[in-house]
Amino acid sequence: MEPRNLPIKVLIVEDDDGFAHLERTILERISDPLFVVERVSCLREAIVRLSQGNIDLVLLDLFLPDSQSLETLIRLRHSCSWVAIVVLTGISDGKTGLLAIQEGADDYLLKDQLNQRLMPRVLEYAVERRYHEMVKLKLLEAEKKARTEAEHSVGIRDEFLLIASHELKTPLNSLKMQVELFQNEFRQMPQAAHLEKLCSSMDRNIQRFSALIESLTELSQFQLGKIILKKSWFNLTELVKEVILGVQSELNASKCSVQVTGDPEVRGNWDWVRCQEVMCNLLINSAKYAPGGPIEVKILALGDSAQVEVHDRGPGISEESMKRIFNRFERVEAGKGVLGLGLGLYLAQQIVQGH
Repeated sequence: MEPRNLPIKVLIVEDDDGFAHLERTILERISDPLFVVERVSCLREAIVRLSQGNIDLVLLDLFLPDSQSLETLIRLRHSCSWVAIVVLTGISDGKTGLLAIQEGADDYLLKDQLNQRLMPRVLEYAVERRYHEMVKLKLLEAEKKARTEAEHSVGIRDEFLLIASHELKTPLNSLKMQVELFQNEFRQMPQAAHLEKLCSSMDRNIQRFSALIESLTELSQFQLGKIILKKSWFNLTELVKEVILGVQSELNASKCSVQVTGDPEVRGNWDWVRCQEVMCNLLINSAKYAPGGPIEVKILALGDSAQVEVHDRGPGISEESMKRIFNRFERVEAGKGVLGLGLGLYLAQQIVQGH
């Protein structure tokens, strides 16, 4: 919305010819700012004229032939939010003026204040005030629209990820079954050892592909608010030990050993499957980025809370990277042969926060 240039275009809404003449005379004698004045004598005519545009300010008498008191202001303001309105009230009737401001007027003048000193200042300030209010409103509307569009785009993206992940699972499961059938068929063949090695490599790639799809599915579910935690009471230390057994092949491949320390009994009400996922992500992360070194998992009961620490002897993470590693699709040292989507830490954080 561009600032309005002088002159200020005023519409006098007044049925009393004497007051209307006085208002016009005062305004037309002023040169700084310059006022261009029109006059109508009832609310209906005012609304029609305002609908044609090109009016900066209305000087409004509340008592007109077709409308009375504050209802006049309410109806006029409803018909045009953009125009500045200064209400004229009876002599020494400041209370009505204050009520008028509460109902949307930009200012008010007592009829005994109609003079060349006060009027131009009140009218000019009213126009400025309305202008800035409209600018603020436009900015808020633009921000709201942008936020709504962004939320819609995010929703479409997450729905797409969920659908794509679901659709990818079907051919993947079919491929896995075919590999298993192939393994069963070739075991009696002379070249069985070579084919076994080939199938093992295919199976590892299928598992990696499956894990990526599961990560995308979980990401979509978290973003769409479809994750429900299924809590039960259990010992977190036992869960950690079970997870270590489950990822032993990855730990062996990275030549990592794991030691569990801390409290043997850390019981709480958590989602077993989701807690397994958190621990699995953290342990595999350590195995990826700190191969060949020891990993320590420390489990502590701290009052009503539990604390799990995973220590490794990897190269460390810079302060700059620390600020972003829990974001979606963020990875540290991505170019050094470590594969993944950069979702593990993000999903782990979401699960912990969900608890």
